[in-house]
Amino acid sequence: MKRGLLALAFSTVLLASHAVADAPEAEPAPEPEVGAFGLSEAPPWSEARERLLVDVRALDEKQAPNAIFRQDIPYTRTSLILTPEKLGGDIYDVTLADALAWNKTGEALFEIALENLVRKHPPIVRETLINGVSITLLYSNEPYGASYAVEVESNSRCTGKKGALVAIPTPYATLCYPVDSKLAGVAYDAIQDLAVGVVQTGDVPLAPFVFWVYRDHWDTQPLAVREGTLLSSPSVAFQRVLKELEREAANPRNRRW
Repeated sequence: MKRGLLALAFSTVLLASHAVADAPEAEPAPEPEVGAFGLSEAPPWSEARERLLVDVRALDEKQAPNAIFRQDIPYTRTSLILTPEKLGGDIYDVTLADALAWNKTGEALFEIALENLVRKHPPIVRETLINGVSITLLYSNEPYGASYAVEVESNSRCTGKKGALVAIPTPYATLCYPVDSKLAGVAYDAIQDLAVGVVQTGDVPLAPFVFWVYRDHWDTQPLAVREGTLLSSPSVAFQRVLKELEREAANPRNRRW
């Protein structure tokens, strides 16, 4: 695979999106700090409800003490946050004390946060054609793009009869492809190359892995580096699915005339 060209194609989409978003600004806005640094306490629930979001982060990324989070995606945590009141403000990590003050359960807060993500921060959708397969990019101009992966199985663009291939190489984007045919093998190679390229060259990398998501199970596809060479291959479980799809394609009854 031409890893550099694939990474360039994906980076071009990201840079173009940033250019549109940043054009009115004389200077780029500073990166917001993560954590409850800007507030001594959370705002009242009537205000907090509209600012509540989920934020997919690396496991080693800092967060406020007693912050509420869960693990939806391997190698990451999904945190509950309040978005900044104004551009350049602090992201506020929601804590157990906040949930008690609002009289809300963690489950209820996550449900509202995911609803807000779709309603207030819908993804910018792009399609990239690579080796005959169309890879979907769900992108955000804010660092919430990886959060679209949390409920990827409810997205018809991303999910087929055998699940979805998903990558979150940066907080700003989710890559996905529906597993419906033997072309999923080609899509796997393309997404893996894109993910690794973005992680290696991006300013804010997240995870280089491709995941096969099926019935709420996230199967991490093996990835290793040996003597400077990237080695990747589908997992045993995903190989079985690819063989099943290849048999379906070869069956005369499944051919379209």
